[in-house]
Amino acid sequence: GSYTSPTLAWYRSSAAHNAPMVNGHDQGAARGALLAHDERDGMGWVQAEFFDPFSAVRFVRSVVVMNDHIVDELQWTSDEPVTVDLPMQAKILTTTLDPWTAFDPTVDAHGMLSHAMMTPLLAETLTSMTLLGLPSPAQRGGLRSAQIYECAMMSSTSALLWRADTLGPPAGDLHGMLSLRQSGVHGRSVRVFSACGDIASVTCAGAAVQVRNVAGGMFQHARTERGWTIAVDGIAGRNVIELAGAREHQPILRAPAVITPRDVRALPRGASYRVECADAAYRITEESWVESGEPTSVVSVLHTQSERIDITVAVSLNRAPHFAPVNEPNPLDNELADVNSDGVQLHWSSAVTGNWNSALAVPDGSTVRLTNVAGTLDGLAANWSPAEHGFNVTFSLPWPASLPQFSMDLCVNEQPAARERRRGQLVLSGARGESAYLRGARQSNAHALHFDLSPDLL
Repeated sequence: GSYTSPTLAWYRSSAAHNAPMVNGHDQGAARGALLAHDERDGMGWVQAEFFDPFSAVRFVRSVVVMNDHIVDELQWTSDEPVTVDLPMQAKILTTTLDPWTAFDPTVDAHGMLSHAMMTPLLAETLTSMTLLGLPSPAQRGGLRSAQIYECAMMSSTSALLWRADTLGPPAGDLHGMLSLRQSGVHGRSVRVFSACGDIASVTCAGAAVQVRNVAGGMFQHARTERGWTIAVDGIAGRNVIELAGAREHQPILRAPAVITPRDVRALPRGASYRVECADAAYRITEESWVESGEPTSVVSVLHTQSERIDITVAVSLNRAPHFAPVNEPNPLDNELADVNSDGVQLHWSSAVTGNWNSALAVPDGSTVRLTNVAGTLDGLAANWSPAEHGFNVTFSLPWPASLPQFSMDLCVNEQPAARERRRGQLVLSGARGESAYLRGARQSNAHALHFDLSPDLL
């Protein structure tokens, strides 16, 4: 696919992959952990866990590979009620499910979906369907034709299954996807995949999954405290395979978005917090911080006496600032054109929705060109003023007194006039050795600064 194509946004979304997402939002960037892996007698498994940094939902996924079928189990838990989607990049050819009704998936990548339909699923009820999968057009050798699979699916709770038309692999044809959607504070789902004609039946009873193949073999799957057990019944009798391979690992901490006492900075009404950003905060592209002229910024966060938070960014570039004019669409790539300009990105946890909001600000004449990148602006306003060898931007964000916590991050984009693309970024939470390439106007909340606004701290 082309890097400059708008479809790139679809291919990097969670909905375009076979991985879970929470409340319709793309997964946040965070490390997962491999819990176990083992392979014996032609059978293998892998188990991993992941905490979504946006929602703090914990996922544990187990995949067991056999000669003629695959078992895929996903379990998740949450402290608050959430909606969890598990997409699959496949098109439903046949299913006994009926009826299907029009549906709005409300996911981040909904602009790339069409003809969405849904149908309800009963708890602990096995659903069978035939799926069409497409290989990548870039695949070399081997089977290049579309593949047809059988899938048996079970949800531990009442759920819904939705499907939609969307893009197939890059440079390929239009295709379809489907997604299992569960809601609540916990859930489990199981999928059994096989080539057409290989499996005679699949049953699920509690934690056990039983698969019978056409040759008469019976496979009883069960997850245990030690790993995954497969009891194989065949002509030669019963053989029990214990897949273990548990790894020692440090438990994954709760998602960085969850505020803990050691993370919180006190910011009572009338107080301010000040951070200087220099070398350690600079995300580079090609040139180092020194080669880029040693840009710096000073960020001040003020909890005002009125219901508002003011954030002032004093930027020193050691050169004249360069503010790009309005340029839509961006001819260079599929990012917002304003990332390729001197300017400021503000990211915060919304007081209205609780989601991670992002806004991009570029001085434009006597005003500030303020673009909503993700979430909502929540009444955000901005103004700017020139400074010697730089500029100042002040954001004003309404913040109700009833909400005692505030989380934010901020990036200063740096681009001299001689360049077409951004040279680097000063990141409030620190660069951490990262590159500014391909980041666009995105910044996760993985290292956000958290403030306690409680008035009793005065």
